Amino acid sequence: MKILIFGATGNTGLPLLKQCHSAGVATRALIHDANKRSLVSDYSDDIKQIEFADLDSLRDVFQDCTHMYLVKPFPDNQIVQDAIPLVIERAKKVGLSHITYMSQPVDRMPPDNAACIWHKATEKLIRDSGIAYSFLRPHYFMSNFFGMNLSEDKSTLEIAMPFGNGKRSPTDPADIAAVVLACMQNEKYHNSALELTGPELLSFAEIANVFSENGVPVKYIDITMEQAREKFLAKGVGEKSVESLLELFKCVREHRFEVSANVIENILERPASSLANFVCENKEKLDLLFL
Repeated sequence: MKILIFGATGNTGLPLLKQCHSAGVATRALIHDANKRSLVSDYSDDIKQIEFADLDSLRDVFQDCTHMYLVKPFPDNQIVQDAIPLVIERAKKVGLSHITYMSQPVDRMPPDNAACIWHKATEKLIRDSGIAYSFLRPHYFMSNFFGMNLSEDKSTLEIAMPFGNGKRSPTDPADIAAVVLACMQNEKYHNSALELTGPELLSFAEIANVFSENGVPVKYIDITMEQAREKFLAKGVGEKSVESLLELFKCVREHRFEVSANVIENILERPASSLANFVCENKEKLDLLFL
């Protein structure tokens, strides 16, 4: 087995790369930013820099690989959207045996949401290719909290989002990476769509309390949808992606994503990581947000 990992420096790609390294599973790490090469160099000696705009850079990345982990950025990126069919076609041509695709909980999303349409289209491309697949549909990454802002007095981190009392079930990216590897190694998870959640269904005020109780002061600030729009546009997120996000934020506010499944526990045969455990394991990184 050799796994081709798209987004090897990302939320789930890097934990997957580390776990493969520990398990002795061969990988090819694909990166976009040469400056991030040092993040992966300790975990793979096969690293390639790619650009979806340069299809030639994708020509030889599949050689000798048997499995692929595929992730995609926001739906504004037309270059990536145009390249994905060619990626799937190339995977089929070289005889890849399995694709794990990082999707979203599309069955719970508004059908006209841009991200939902994009993910469903990619899932269909993979199904139609005839390659065995596993679609992962996580609800909310715990690593999203690394994007918290520091309060003006620098005493507290802030989760400023328009979620009201809506709840989510945050998932540790390390657990998701472990599920990716399990799906590739066990055929009983082939040709399936797996909805992934953490072990706790929490409001964002409750999430802030978990952080604070574990030594990282956090408060939740319920902002308006318009404030959220301005916030994400200021971060450089494309307009189409912002509108897609706002639709999903509304779903959270309306309690439409309140589900906690046990898929991770069943696959990994151990409890899923709790938010408190994630905070404790990443306290050093979270403390850097106060600087």
